[in-house]
Amino acid sequence: MSDSLDIDSDFKKARAFLVTYSTLALLLWYFSADLASVSILGNTIKLRENTNNAWLVAALANLYFLFRFIQKLPSESLQPDTAMRLTVDNTLINLARRWYKKEIISYAENRLRKRPEAQDNTPPGKLLDVTVRCNMQYWDQFEEEKKQTTGIMKHYKLIHDRRLVVFSVSYSFSMEDGSRGHSSSSNFEVSANWFLMLWSRIYGLIKGSLLTPWFTEYVLPPLYSLLAIAASLTTWWGINHILIAC
Repeated sequence: MSDSLDIDSDFKKARAFLVTYSTLALLLWYFSADLASVSILGNTIKLRENTNNAWLVAALANLYFLFRFIQKLPSESLQPDTAMRLTVDNTLINLARRWYKKEIISYAENRLRKRPEAQDNTPPGKLLDVTVRCNMQYWDQFEEEKKQTTGIMKHYKLIHDRRLVVFSVSYSFSMEDGSRGHSSSSNFEVSANWFLMLWSRIYGLIKGSLLTPWFTEYVLPPLYSLLAIAASLTTWWGINHILIAC
């Protein structure tokens, strides 16, 4: 228990140092600060030589904090967590419900025609409305395998078909005597096409990044640091390029 707490604490410290230093570097870059002097513990130190390489040193220091952040990352933290996974899955479900609306209605009509009562020369009735509940085919299997995957098996990647959407379809219909009948639900499975998969991944990741902490905790800090490093190196290159040209 204490080891896990230490790891979590070290990661938070590494992230705090990385974000703070990257923010400072970006502020200095944006406001075109002069790095000819630095202040350490209240003492101002004026740089006399190699001041044209100050931004390079700043970039290297930022790179060090980035490496420390990567080293302290919890295992599998760069993989989308449950909240992100469900956000993407629910996006696919909502898209598939609209995309395959005609197929769902056709499935209900086909079930209505095949009712036992309709086989005895009795009109099948008129379809009134269709009720659809959706889930992903792999959800139950994923949760069960997650409970059983322990120890060394935690590093074993379970592969699931995340294209398969299951629609639980039930419907109501009018019978010949004017009364209303209701069917039991049955499953209608659809394998989502590439367009729905691509759009659900893009939209789901954007939505999940805004609504869940996974992106801001594990993915955004290194991207933020890379931006600061790029800004520092660009400034260093600009200074030295001008000096060489002169």
